Amino acid sequence: MFQFKKQEKSNLDFYNEEWLTLRWQQKDNPLGRFLIDYDNQSHTPSNSPLLSEAKVIYVSIKSVGRSVAFNQAADRAINNLIDAVGDKPIDRYSS
Repeated sequence: MFQFKKQEKSNLDFYNEEWLTLRWQQKDNPLGRFLIDYDNQSHTPSNSPLLSEAKVIYVSIKSVGRSVAFNQAADRAINNLIDAVGDKPIDRYSS
């Protein structure tokens, strides 16, 4: 019985590793799904503000009466996204 459990765990570990490898091969960047493919869009320039500019506007409006933690959380979240995929116009991101 012990040998079957050991083999079962070994198989499970193997397939989990294989699945993880396949997932990472499909996605270069875990946050890349938030970018719109430029090949499927017209190549016209965007008139939308950059994400960093939109963050400043958002925080200036929404932070009134809130704690410093709100500003820190918004900065951290947006900066992580910008670091991962770049500071793009806001209409170039998708969910």
